[in-house]
Amino acid sequence: MGLSIEVGIIADLLKHDEEGAGHFQEEFATLSRYLTSVHLKAHIDPPEVDVWSGDMYGYSGLHYLRRIASHLHYSGRLPEPGDENAGEDPTLKRYYSDFDQSDARSAFGTFDH
Repeated sequence: MGLSIEVGIIADLLKHDEEGAGHFQEEFATLSRYLTSVHLKAHIDPPEVDVWSGDMYGYSGLHYLRRIASHLHYSGRLPEPGDENAGEDPTLKRYYSDFDQSDARSAFGTFDH
């Protein structure tokens, strides 16, 4: 099983699965609340856009994204480039200790995945 990143999921689901679109719209609303709470722009997923999908750097690539998200949360800045030990980053470990799975959803939107 691979991992892909998709742009335009709302547009796609509005055509093929309205209930699924509603679910993702709620997820993006949670994400937007978090982003604005740290003085970033809200996420806008356009309802009409060409859908794009690309394979990601496997599931290990999630460590890189989680590391970036944790640094943005705690410092408001991007970290220096990481390496294959991204999952061992002290800031990322701090996230895991500060938020258990039940709290992570409200704090980071979809970051808990």
